[in-house]
Amino acid sequence: MIAATVSSQAKRVFLTDFTRDLRKVGLPANLRASGRNLTFKCPVEELRQLSSVILHQARIRRLQESWRFVDSLQRRGIASQFAAGISLDTEAIRPDLQICETKEDREIFEFCRLTQSVPSAHLLYRQLPFLIRDIAHPQRALMGILGLSSSVYSMGARDQFLGWTVGNGSRRRVGLNSLLQLTVCMAVPPYSFLRAGRLIASLVLTDKVAEHFIKRYRTKRNGPNLLGIVTISAKGLHAPIFNRIKLRSGGLYQRIGCTSGYSSLLFSESTLASAKALVVRCDGSCPDNRAISTLKRALNLCDIPRESFLKSGSPKGVYLAVPDSAALKALRSGKVNYLPPYPTVDAAVSLWKEDMRKALSKREIVEKVRSFDPASCRATRERGFFDGTL
Repeated sequence: MIAATVSSQAKRVFLTDFTRDLRKVGLPANLRASGRNLTFKCPVEELRQLSSVILHQARIRRLQESWRFVDSLQRRGIASQFAAGISLDTEAIRPDLQICETKEDREIFEFCRLTQSVPSAHLLYRQLPFLIRDIAHPQRALMGILGLSSSVYSMGARDQFLGWTVGNGSRRRVGLNSLLQLTVCMAVPPYSFLRAGRLIASLVLTDKVAEHFIKRYRTKRNGPNLLGIVTISAKGLHAPIFNRIKLRSGGLYQRIGCTSGYSSLLFSESTLASAKALVVRCDGSCPDNRAISTLKRALNLCDIPRESFLKSGSPKGVYLAVPDSAALKALRSGKVNYLPPYPTVDAAVSLWKEDMRKALSKREIVEKVRSFDPASCRATRERGFFDGTL
């Protein structure tokens, strides 16, 4: 591909950052200035073959960009937050959902998010970050983290399923007030070997989460309640972690479609910042805080076909969780003051313990649990804290 655009300082900075990111994953991208023009060259046909490289580079880049924070927490002994497998009494495990309220809570949450094997986004706008702890463990060991945030304004599969299509914009605006997005769902060792990821996925619509939602975001007495959670699978169309969670008839989650394959993982914070600066320079503002929207507009301004670089990921499954069928009807109709019967945390824990027992019936799982030692874990600029254990 060859694309040319009239040069400006904002375009030059953005395209320099953009080209650097492409070269880091092995694409021979090139940017040249000639008179009043900038010429960009890149063989885009190779990009779709680099998905695993892009994911790996995105993870390394995120660790490097946040290294001072990650290393600081390691030096301060964050390893003590995690259970040694040899000391874990699996029969006594008592999961508890704890909202992040203190600076320490938020730092622990962010440390885990940054060392996750599949990079996840920052929580945006409305945010409900949780730590899941084993309160039966002497150290109240961390089992994992759960992050809920505002769902994107436009999502094709979700909008079509809920009837939030052209002509129903007002229903979408109202419905979004009762919908959150599951942005982070991460279990940590040794609990991750015991299928704790499924526990965390099952907690998203429990009574305790709904209580925090009402406390923070329902400003009127008859305002919107939490009626649904939408999420996107991390690695493809299917996500076993969401399958057959029997907190309601038919399962808590339903796969309702897939994404179109857009991804911003390839691009660094520097590129996203210069893209936003370009959009602000040309349009006067950048109202959408989503990376994809900002990059689309920046590439349009540079006369570069955005599909070639942003539609580089494979489609991912889109899942929707609702507490009952009436909540789904309320989301579709816009009557979001409906108060559903939420499953309890105890019910979710009870269901997960059946999964845990199945895991413990396998000798190799028991060995993984017993051999995990957080004292031997350490993140570097190139690898996450739990690498080699997940």
